[in-house]
Amino acid sequence: GSPRDADDVLIAVGEAVTNALQHGAPPVRVRAWAVDGVARVQVHDRGRTPIPATAGYHRPPPGHGHGHGLWVARQLADVITTHTDDAGTVITLDFPLTDHR
Repeated sequence: GSPRDADDVLIAVGEAVTNALQHGAPPVRVRAWAVDGVARVQVHDRGRTPIPATAGYHRPPPGHGHGHGLWVARQLADVITTHTDDAGTVITLDFPLTDHR
């Protein structure tokens, strides 16, 4: 990967962490590891409000003060999944480890 790829990961993960801090419940934990040719990052918080399935697929309208975090992250990560249960909410972000650009 290139330095730009690393920037993409940092920006996308930062947005997910910011979302967890703003909309979830502490503590917010971040874990990262490599699996199946991707760098996988999980952001977990104790919030139990499910993230809408459509969140982050459309750019928020100009002047809309929030809602950009997942949209930005979705532009940068290959795959983002969300899961909410009694333990909280997990956002999983996958980034390719090979330079495919």
